[in-house]
Amino acid sequence: METDNDNTSKLTPNSQRLKIENELTDEEWEDFTHQRLAAVPATISAKHKKLVFRQNAITDITNLSLAPNVTHLDLYDNKITSALPLPPLPALNYLDLSFNLIPSPSLPPISPLFPNLTHLYLISNHLSALPSSLPPSIIYLEVASNHISSLPSPLPDLPNLTHLYLACNPLRQIPSNLSSFSSLQILSLSSTGLTKIENLEGLSHLQELYLSENRIEKLENLEGVSNVKILDVSSNRIKEIEGLGDNIEEFWMSSNRVEDWRQLDKLEKLQKLESVYFNGNPISKDVQYRPKVIRALTRLQELDAIPVYRNT
Repeated sequence: METDNDNTSKLTPNSQRLKIENELTDEEWEDFTHQRLAAVPATISAKHKKLVFRQNAITDITNLSLAPNVTHLDLYDNKITSALPLPPLPALNYLDLSFNLIPSPSLPPISPLFPNLTHLYLISNHLSALPSSLPPSIIYLEVASNHISSLPSPLPDLPNLTHLYLACNPLRQIPSNLSSFSSLQILSLSSTGLTKIENLEGLSHLQELYLSENRIEKLENLEGVSNVKILDVSSNRIKEIEGLGDNIEEFWMSSNRVEDWRQLDKLEKLQKLESVYFNGNPISKDVQYRPKVIRALTRLQELDAIPVYRNT
């Protein structure tokens, strides 16, 4: 039986917002998007459950204490330099502080303030570390485009974490303790300076793995993530195809160094494979590139984002 958290974890950020909006009355949520605000207005109150302050110039968030019952708080794209004035909001489950100016020392421990938080977005701030003291309720954590070079040891106990986005951070290698997040279903490590695929053991629930725009030369150490359905290794330095799990449905291999057509033979055995991307590889310069790939992969339904049509 699926729990409410199971259902929530399947929602995209946009569908999560729509779900919340549909459940609220007009009096319970207010949208202050793009109103040139410098501070959270004093007009908010305990009646509000959703507050949206996107694309303003907010630096002062003191008045958030006037809305103690808020469940959804969106402060995306403002000028906040410190989140320390954030008041305790025990009902809060969705917090977006992306595209602000918050460094790690100015981010308070999350769990004491928001014990029921499930979705946390901190994209493009000045963070040098993961937020501290995250509540075990966290399902979705996005900290892409910060300055995080390593993960803490030990990692926090987050048994419900299914989505983790670490893209565009200077990690240089896949953290060795990442398997502590054993419930992960989606992991993004794109543009993190990786040179090797490693340390994925224990992530048996992983379904989507994003490793694009790194310096990876070899497909390896994928045995522990055999349930992955989408594998993105675009824009790397890979020449050979090897080690893919039988559950792969989409294989994104654009802009690599595959030049030997025999590499495609290794994909034909994958019974669930429906979509591949090989544009930007040496083989894609062949004038017969598309028909050759379609002939080699008899179950293919999409090549380079273009549907495959076969003569019957």
